[in-house]
Amino acid sequence: MKASPPPIGDTTQRSAPVDAAARGTAARIGLLLCLIYMVLYGGFVAIVLFRPDMLASRPFGGVNLAIAYGMGLIASALVLGLVYMVACWLIESRPVDGRVAQKTVLPGRK
Repeated sequence: MKASPPPIGDTTQRSAPVDAAARGTAARIGLLLCLIYMVLYGGFVAIVLFRPDMLASRPFGGVNLAIAYGMGLIASALVLGLVYMVACWLIESRPVDGRVAQKTVLPGRK
């Protein structure tokens, strides 16, 4: 008989708990990265509102500023997401009470 997967949100599969301080640190990092993205996006909105003529300029060869800034926003969202993922991984892999929090492999999975 196959073992059923644990319910969503079940934290009993960890060999060591992630402490509240680690969760707080991850939340603060997430908020900081969100604020950084909001500033980048706010800059784009400000250009659209106050200097729309500037978007037609071509500072990077044949690509206008609107396209370059938009692609930059997409790339920055991906980079900030990767930074957050690595930061959370590093926080979660820190020792807690002498043990490292690691996910336990469920029965039947490798």
